[in-house]
Amino acid sequence: RNKIGRQSMDQFCNKILQTRNRDQLPPFITIDNVQYAFMTQDGLYFVCTSSSDFAPALTIELLRRIATVIKDCCGELSEETIRINFVFVNEIILEILDFGYVQTTSIDALKPCVYSDIETVKPVPGYELSLRNAVLGPASIKSTTTTIPSDVKSKPISISHSFNSNIESSKEVYVDLRERLNLVISANGSIINSEINGCIEIKSYIQDSPEINLGLPEDLIINSTDRLGYDHGICLNDCNFHESVQLDRFEKERVISMRLPEGEVTVMNYRISDVESNCCPIRLFPFIEQSTNGKTFEISLKLSCEIPSTYYAMNVLVRMPVPKATISVSQPITEPGQSLEYIQSDKVCTWKINRIYGGSHTTILLKLSSNEWLKSSRKEINPISIDFEIPMFICSRFRITYLKINNAIKGSNLTGCLKALPASIFYVSVASIEMNQEKGAAIIVAAHYYFPPSKKGSLGNNRA
Repeated sequence: RNKIGRQSMDQFCNKILQTRNRDQLPPFITIDNVQYAFMTQDGLYFVCTSSSDFAPALTIELLRRIATVIKDCCGELSEETIRINFVFVNEIILEILDFGYVQTTSIDALKPCVYSDIETVKPVPGYELSLRNAVLGPASIKSTTTTIPSDVKSKPISISHSFNSNIESSKEVYVDLRERLNLVISANGSIINSEINGCIEIKSYIQDSPEINLGLPEDLIINSTDRLGYDHGICLNDCNFHESVQLDRFEKERVISMRLPEGEVTVMNYRISDVESNCCPIRLFPFIEQSTNGKTFEISLKLSCEIPSTYYAMNVLVRMPVPKATISVSQPITEPGQSLEYIQSDKVCTWKINRIYGGSHTTILLKLSSNEWLKSSRKEINPISIDFEIPMFICSRFRITYLKINNAIKGSNLTGCLKALPASIFYVSVASIEMNQEKGAAIIVAAHYYFPPSKKGSLGNNRA
């Protein structure tokens, strides 16, 4: 509303660049009487400015929906995508916000108001095969057609009115099953706190919004105070559904029906607490000894991957804080596919492992040197955290039994695609020596499956 000058953008950028730990920056900041609300997604900052107080939850939800609309229309969120579609993105934002007042974030309502064409980012030739070779191995290149690339749903939806638009209207439905596992583990290996947060996301490329039936596990139990007798079932503490989901068949048949608009929608969120101890896919065993001269700490970290041998953990990152009195850290010779980095300014050692297979383990030995250690130096090696990703693996045993598209529109040819994305990315906060009960966090990555559709766009009883 022309109350905030253009210099506010430069002030926000300078604030971000001057902040060392950007992940710890609060989502609401004030600079020179200008209030900023921002969120990050896919490496991009979505920022809202205001000269007066605003509703925090509403503002963050608005930024999230703007990011979702841009991602659905452009196919993906990246700096290159925003650059080549800047006119379209500006037009979308102007339609969503009219003189600072929110109008709508519905793609169906925005379609008649947008006339700019969308340009897709052209992939680098051979990049997809090289990426699959690096992540899944050479055997994945010669795999059957039952597996499709992870960027299969990154194509944009059809929104342009131009007859020269190069975006073809496809009729596909993709289902993503995502989970986030949070664990806090004590020094003796027992689980102090655990929780699984999962969601089911559906991205539809069908403009006619047919009825979609999604089958859930029959042994699903929700909000059961007495879990005796339900050892073989999946117990959810709570769950919620999208407003368009019909729950008429959910209680008896565990089937949800919906008519979704074109684009990506989260149809279900669920939470599971008190996770079993055998659900911990990776464990860390630290051993610390002080030398006889009292000037060196020898730290041995043993990382064990406790999942079936058919799976593997990738992008493993172990962060270990070191005492403030540390002068140097030895750089041992690591195994192939591993690296160690010591950040002197932050007093943190990072151990990176590209891949570790289930049923195997790896060990690294560090030596910390100092002129004089304090009595509290051993306590400063705490907590040790682990970030990693496990494709094609679900800890809670939650699954999607089938996906069925009821084609009620004559003359249309629907393609039924079930792409289950089981993910188990996991941040463990393990304290060595004297344990502190630090909380963990998680990130989500997923693997993709493709099940060939049967007649009438139904996937029958194919299991994910």
